[in-house]
Amino acid sequence: MPMKNDFSMRMAPKVAIPAILALLSAGCGENDAADQPTPAVAAEVAAPSMLDMAFVGLGGRTKLQSLKRFRLEAKRERWILGEGPEPGVGLFRPVVSDVKVSHELDGGKMRLEYRHLNLYRYERDATELIVGESGYVLGMEDYYVKPPVLEAAMTPGRWASNRRTERLLNPHILLRDLSDDASRVSAGNENSGSEGLRLTAANVYPITLFFGELSGQRSLLADEAWVSRWQGKPFYAMAVNQDELRIDSDWFGRWNAERTPAADAHYKLVVADEIFPITLHINKQTGRISKLATLEYDLILGDVALEVTYHDWRDFDGLFFPMRVKLSVAATPSLEAIRTKVEVNPEFDAAAFAPPEGVRYVHDATAAARGARVSQLIQAFSHAGAPKKPMSRPQIEATAIRDGLYLLNSNPTDTIYTLAVEQADGVVVVEPGFQDLKSEAVIDWIAQELQKPITHVIPTHHHVDHAGGIRPYAAAGAQPVVHQVAEDHYRALFARTSVILPDALDRNPAPVPLQTVAANGEHRLEDPRLPVVVHPLSTRHSTDSVLVLIRAGDEGFIYNGDLWSVGEDLGETIQNSLDMHKAIVARGIKADFMIGSHMRVQEPVYVPYEQFKQIARVE
Repeated sequence: MPMKNDFSMRMAPKVAIPAILALLSAGCGENDAADQPTPAVAAEVAAPSMLDMAFVGLGGRTKLQSLKRFRLEAKRERWILGEGPEPGVGLFRPVVSDVKVSHELDGGKMRLEYRHLNLYRYERDATELIVGESGYVLGMEDYYVKPPVLEAAMTPGRWASNRRTERLLNPHILLRDLSDDASRVSAGNENSGSEGLRLTAANVYPITLFFGELSGQRSLLADEAWVSRWQGKPFYAMAVNQDELRIDSDWFGRWNAERTPAADAHYKLVVADEIFPITLHINKQTGRISKLATLEYDLILGDVALEVTYHDWRDFDGLFFPMRVKLSVAATPSLEAIRTKVEVNPEFDAAAFAPPEGVRYVHDATAAARGARVSQLIQAFSHAGAPKKPMSRPQIEATAIRDGLYLLNSNPTDTIYTLAVEQADGVVVVEPGFQDLKSEAVIDWIAQELQKPITHVIPTHHHVDHAGGIRPYAAAGAQPVVHQVAEDHYRALFARTSVILPDALDRNPAPVPLQTVAANGEHRLEDPRLPVVVHPLSTRHSTDSVLVLIRAGDEGFIYNGDLWSVGEDLGETIQNSLDMHKAIVARGIKADFMIGSHMRVQEPVYVPYEQFKQIARVE
């Protein structure tokens, strides 16, 4: 449970600022020793003195105020929770990027020029442009839809995500804003910056490095315990690329070793922030910021610790920049930036921050505020090539497949299609989607259009883009139906809480009874007109996958989740689709139509099963 931060100013003797400055200036070399314990300057100092120390650690208040522009080149490696093969376990590295970052601090302008290598080893170039309260994207933006080079407006959530991430990676921006106004700072206590959920190594392995789009196999970095648990089992043989399996049980320990600076060598300065207070760990010897700690929101985990550590500080024209920056979410890796070049106050081309002609950005302060709270999740999906994850409440657009069977899209879309099945006594919802505001919009649509309660909600698997929006359905009284192996994962999801982005279940907490599907069974939701059967699968994509069969008269409709997307034709047999087809045949399921969570085309929204077999080449 997150702890509230103590904003009270501690009554402590002040240390003379000239003495601090003299000591700090003597300790500023090209490379600092920010993580080494050193004798304390004093037992305590007041917040303004800590702030002055931080200014000196960056090169001095005057030098910082003269910073108008800077440019960086770096390699960024990104990880994300919740997209591994097992519920609640594993990291996913969705993208590795080379980036050139240009900041024009007056006016809040930034230009980020990326070359992304995504999870399928597909390279694409994209430029993100922030100009005050507007944001734009240029280049190859969406890997899955694969449009031509484009110029488009960002979602407000992504605009906010970019701004927050750059502020976290570059403490110069934060301190520059405080250089003329110290009213937002206070002295921290021993608990400052310790808020939020933290996970352990047990939640980290395996780490998916790449994903075979045709094979469905994962290139993994695993520890010996995970390999021992799965080796010899069918899932391991079909889901793991054995040629690209790295076993390194110490990887997480090495990554994590630098995350907690020595407490007795640092002061804690708390900065008031619109989301949650930011705690800066300031080295008592050098004045450098070793660590920043605050809170982030995770759609599955709730309020989690967000921590940034800064390493290898170097002098560039009198200002110090960290050459390595590591950002963790819930105490697990989220982003590492290795910088290769820094320029202070360079000249920028006048067109560098010019918005694309004819593209209109519409700001939504509410959506931006939500986006800032889920910043790292939005960035990870965007940079991996799946940028359409809005954090706003959408309009629901319904396609009636048959009487009582509706495929629901959202505008703006999260690229997940939700299925509503109208039964005699209520409505069954399949695939909640990415976030709670979409779910609330679907709930309202069902109440208005179908005027029946939602009795059940069925996610096809645990991945956040498919199940991140499940909690509002539970708050509305729907019973979740999930694969048995995911029971503990969903119980934890329904039990967690949030103070920085409360949802419907936070506002109306209630017990959530789960219905589970045994690995060797099936789960029936009987109805005289539209019966639903949930079939469990253990696929190479996820160990908790389910197929949902809806019978409408003599016709059988399969909703399959991620195993095949309508419109997807990769030119060869897709192994996930082949595994699914074999399971359908083995179970004797009469399938007439195929529906997928994702669509790579606008129409049709479902296809005849024979057409699916031809496109996916499963026979």
